[in-house]
Amino acid sequence: MLLRFALRKKTLKLTALATAIALAVAPTMALAQENKGPPILRDTEAEQLLRDYTRPILRAAGLEKQNIQMVIINDGTFNAFVADGRRIFVNYGALMQSETPNQIIGVLAHETGHLAGGHLAKLREQLAQAQTQMIIAMLLGAGAMVAGARGGANSGLANAGAAAVAAPQEVIRRTLLSYQRQQEENADRAGVKFLNATGQSAKGMYETFKRFTDESLFAARGADPYLMSHPMPADRVAALAEIARSSPYWDKKDDAALQMRHDMVRAKISAFMERQDTVYRRYPSSNNGLPARYARAISTYLHGDLRSALAQIDGLIQAQPNNAYFYELRGQALLEGGRPAEAIAPLRRAVQLSGNSPLIEMLLG
Repeated sequence: MLLRFALRKKTLKLTALATAIALAVAPTMALAQENKGPPILRDTEAEQLLRDYTRPILRAAGLEKQNIQMVIINDGTFNAFVADGRRIFVNYGALMQSETPNQIIGVLAHETGHLAGGHLAKLREQLAQAQTQMIIAMLLGAGAMVAGARGGANSGLANAGAAAVAAPQEVIRRTLLSYQRQQEENADRAGVKFLNATGQSAKGMYETFKRFTDESLFAARGADPYLMSHPMPADRVAALAEIARSSPYWDKKDDAALQMRHDMVRAKISAFMERQDTVYRRYPSSNNGLPARYARAISTYLHGDLRSALAQIDGLIQAQPNNAYFYELRGQALLEGGRPAEAIAPLRRAVQLSGNSPLIEMLLG
């Protein structure tokens, strides 16, 4: 099912933690209220690409039998996170901003490091301990304030009690942030280990994290959520550079076929999620590459020119006659163009070529 059909809300049953504590670490928790959750994008081509990216990483981490799912979030900013030990969430913006497969694979390897290290469960334990410490400190401080009040308004005991209430909150916040940074560094090392085990370069991970570090020096406002939830001090990135550069795979390039798949998915996302003028600036008519033609064909059908869109899609099919997603696009264009009977054949072909994708089968009704 293509992105336009599949945009929808999906409930994420995530545990809500105490607000005062969550504010310090909320980005890593991907908090959502009950019966609410982020808007999800479903697309067979994009999801399959992410599964292919993560499969060897999960195998190297010993998680291949855990049925870890990839979930694409309808958000144009760069972000990726784990929330429940069973899913890796990726904003479509992370795919759009990753120019190579290796860059997004590096981020996915890092997130797998969190899963393999059980960081979510450990962070919840740390939060529970922090809550207990805060409650005890507040009770002791309140008791001192009451005792001080009995001794007079200017009692030193009263002032000490007030300080005892306020001070632990900052100490606990700093402790939690320090713990979070340690988890991030551990996930970095684990991610590089998984990349080495699968014969892949950690250069993409380093390039992405280095970019965030450089950006953080200039702007805190408007920063991508990934930077807020994954603190990246310069010393952390320097440590990552040291272990990443020591890999024998540092200079290894992405396979050309994988790069093409990556570029095709980025083109599809651009066509469905961006304005038409933006799409044509990214993929001008002078660009005859397959991703550019893919983006323009989608944009043409979305904006009502079915005849021209079908001609462009037929050209794509001629170039790659066994590409399931070109047949899917043709079927969807016909379906939405009011020609459902003609949509059946290309959709059936898409189902066959995709290995019976449930999302494409849904278009057949």
